[in-house]
Amino acid sequence: MEAGFAELEGVRPDGVLKAVRNWWETGARVPAGKSPFGDGEAAERSVSFLRKTGYS
Repeated sequence: MEAGFAELEGVRPDGVLKAVRNWWETGARVPAGKSPFGDGEAAERSVSFLRKTGYS
């Protein structure tokens, strides 16, 4: 949350949907800076590692 990649909205569907709609309607931008969730390449690295170790 501190990095700007998440918001605390609770578990009620109406609150979550309101937050998603607001995000979408205001441009659906991801904050600048490094994501605390990684770079999105974990699957590629995992497959590469498995192939190098003999799994295919």
